[in-house]
Amino acid sequence: KEASLKHPDFFYIYLTLDDIKHIPVEMIERDIKAGIISRDLALQEYWCSWDMGVDGTYYGHLVDNMEEDDRITNVLYDSRYPVYTACDIGRMVTIIIYYQLIPRNTIHIIDCTRIERGGINDTAQDMKKKNYTYGRHYWPHDMEVKEFGATMKRIQIAETLGVGGKVLEKEKDKQEGIECVRQIFPRTF
Repeated sequence: KEASLKHPDFFYIYLTLDDIKHIPVEMIERDIKAGIISRDLALQEYWCSWDMGVDGTYYGHLVDNMEEDDRITNVLYDSRYPVYTACDIGRMVTIIIYYQLIPRNTIHIIDCTRIERGGINDTAQDMKKKNYTYGRHYWPHDMEVKEFGATMKRIQIAETLGVGGKVLEKEKDKQEGIECVRQIFPRTF
């Protein structure tokens, strides 16, 4: 947005619902309460907000809150505490979050790796090359499956590579899992 405002060939006009009053605010509030539109999307569409989370994300507004509270910063590894990992493995991308549980009920995310088109071997290599003392690795439920043509489950392969850990059960209630993560965001740096 800022770069566009400074470019001499760009024209812009910034008008919000407060300026043009083309829809009553009460009508938008009713739509939000009815679940027709989220509050974040209403702020974006009617009040030109660029500071909201992506509509439809589970944690976008919580990340926004972290930014507002200056909790998105460089957090250094503290060798007094073990490092835990949480992985999301996908077909195209694997994400590894490295975090520490610090006294006073605080979670420090100290590192994050994105591996594109990699597998368990690449994930294990990334974990091993870090100079961390590990507590436990947490893996998603799909680590219990076998790769096509493989004789072992993914978690068994991880164990042979020295990065075994706990496989989280497929949640019976997805919303319960989402709420659990939402509860820890305020403690996270």
